[in-house]
Amino acid sequence: SAADGSFDLGALRVARGIPVFVEARFSGGYTHRFAVNADERSRPVDLFLFSDARVQRWLQGLEGGVSSKSGLIVASVPAAQVAGGRPVVKPLGNPAGFQAETYWLTPSDELQDPVTPPEKTGGWVRWVGVELTSRGVLAGIQSARGRWIRTEWVPTSPGVISVLSPAE
Repeated sequence: SAADGSFDLGALRVARGIPVFVEARFSGGYTHRFAVNADERSRPVDLFLFSDARVQRWLQGLEGGVSSKSGLIVASVPAAQVAGGRPVVKPLGNPAGFQAETYWLTPSDELQDPVTPPEKTGGWVRWVGVELTSRGVLAGIQSARGRWIRTEWVPTSPGVISVLSPAE
């Protein structure tokens, strides 16, 4: 990467349709992981980093806190895709001791129960997933009938925030 934080995937050899995972980190903060579509590597990509203080404010709202072995997901999706659904994470395998939880993020950065319809921010809704194993999860929005509206596989690691890119 360059001194200004930009990076170039142009010379990287990749398989078509397989994302490249890029990690970035604030000094003393959480590592953030992004899936970058290598097929569109010539297009600029905005990466959103969340400060440690902001993440801690989110996690303060959790009864009992979060395991130090947990990863996190932060996602933003068009409000129209939610349509009565709720955020869901399903751990791969059957890890003992982990019960994945999801919450909507309100415009004021507070956690909200995933069953309550989310507040919109400029046509978008945001959500957070916590207590994620290092095996990865299926993450996305499920309808009230349990049908996946949007889903993707997310590699998760302890102390890493996987930032899901918006898809329209």
